[in-house]
Amino acid sequence: MSFKDQLEATKQEGRDCNTITAEVKKTLLEAAQNGESSVLLPLNDEYGYKVGVIRRFLENEDIKFKMIYDAKQIQRQNYYDPNKGCTIPNYTDTKYIFKGIRVFL
Repeated sequence: MSFKDQLEATKQEGRDCNTITAEVKKTLLEAAQNGESSVLLPLNDEYGYKVGVIRRFLENEDIKFKMIYDAKQIQRQNYYDPNKGCTIPNYTDTKYIFKGIRVFL
């Protein structure tokens, strides 16, 4: 089997619902065993397949969770406001970056 075939097979296995939920169960059980009250599942793509599988699993099991975001202040320049019909030269905006899911045990 070539490396490319092996990579593709591993990728398909990683997208399997049962594999994803088994990994989440393992992580949650380890955290509970260590006496944690919550655990962060670090994820990248808020609207990705893996996040959807994990959310459905947690909702079906009636486990409380919260989507976690990192807020970052950024400077914007030369923004045209169509409602006011003018250009706003500089302003500060908040950008929210998805970090993962916090699961409460």
